[in-house]
Amino acid sequence: MQKGQFHVGQSLRQVQQFLTEHADAVPSAVASAAKQALDTAVAALDQAATEQGSLTRTVRGEVHRREQLERTLLRKHMTPLAKFARASLRGAPEFAALTPSARALARERLVRTAQAMAVAADQQVDRLREAAFPVDFLDQLRWTAAAVQQSFDAGIAGRVRRTGVTREIREVLASGRRAVATLDALISHTILGNEALEREWRAAKRVRKTGKGAAEQASAVAGSIVPSAQAPAAPDREVSVAA
Repeated sequence: MQKGQFHVGQSLRQVQQFLTEHADAVPSAVASAAKQALDTAVAALDQAATEQGSLTRTVRGEVHRREQLERTLLRKHMTPLAKFARASLRGAPEFAALTPSARALARERLVRTAQAMAVAADQQVDRLREAAFPVDFLDQLRWTAAAVQQSFDAGIAGRVRRTGVTREIREVLASGRRAVATLDALISHTILGNEALEREWRAAKRVRKTGKGAAEQASAVAGSIVPSAQAPAAPDREVSVAA
């Protein structure tokens, strides 16, 4: 969750806490539909934030796994095969496919190149066995290439889902702030004249802002009247392969 979103979420919880602690002073607000909407928004926010964090960790882990698989594919399978071809298969029809340039090989391009090498090497199986390559060498090359592709696809799927969850968080926060705006109208009317509660309510509904030049405590709930002169707060590896 972004820092700004975190602070908005904190403000929603602050409002919940205020209503819990001062339920006797603002009973109509506690029983209102706006309070129910606020509680629903906070519950949805907790669920979405948990999923977003899990997806972030999963995507990072998948990137690390893919990078390891890419290194294995290149160093354990493709590079030895290319070295063998340069040493022993010059003039063979498959020579070009077996000796690709290693420049900028990563992700799908690396997979396609590995698959093409495997197809070309199928025509030189006898030569590979004469050179004492493992019997399942080409099977392992293909399996590792497929694993790279699967890991790449899994990472994309995770990022797509994380984008969706991020959008959900924005929508939930907006819903929560609308509920707070409605509550603000009711609570401000109810506690008018109680200076201690008024100060506490202003602190509860406030969203902390961060950024250069921004005050640590910034504008109050959306819909509140603020001075027009108030300035807005400041907004908050493709793997390289050597030849």
